[in-house]
Amino acid sequence: MNDLKLFALEYISFQDNLKDKEKIILGKFVLEATDSQINYLLSKGEMIKKEDSRLQEYNVGGATIIQGGDFVNITLGSKALAVIGGMGGIIAAATLASWSYKIYKNFISKAGRKCRDYPGGKSRSKCLATVKLMGLQKQIEALRKGKMACSKSKDPKKCSSKIREKEGRIKLKFNKTKSEVSSIDAAIKQKIGN
Repeated sequence: MNDLKLFALEYISFQDNLKDKEKIILGKFVLEATDSQINYLLSKGEMIKKEDSRLQEYNVGGATIIQGGDFVNITLGSKALAVIGGMGGIIAAATLASWSYKIYKNFISKAGRKCRDYPGGKSRSKCLATVKLMGLQKQIEALRKGKMACSKSKDPKKCSSKIREKEGRIKLKFNKTKSEVSSIDAAIKQKIGN
């Protein structure tokens, strides 16, 4: 049982306005519900079916974004990365930035293992730089898709502004890494030509 289910069950048990029968019904629902259903229950006070049209699901860089009501639930595998609902704009933006960085690191660690097969030197450096480039692209993509969560924050304009700033900084890293790959390519071609 994950932390969200434990929290929801604990929260339900302390509700004095609920009868014991209602607490049991809600408890059974929580035990069988997905994280997004539980978040919807906690934010809206309604039990919702998985296939309900109020829940929208997106996949970005191996992460799942589920949006419904006043919240956005972001998970990577079975690990919840962020739940945004009613947060201030800066906090929501920071949460999204942190989430996009985790996607980047997850991608880098998986794809970077392939570079072990290369011998040291320029070819390995090129492999690592190319993987970093692809990871930065995934991070930019995640920020763009995650930007929709800003609308669920208390200050959507501030959240979007901070996300654009973060995206700009990542694009600078992307361009720098792209020129690194080009210079490594040139060095390899020069070495082959000699």
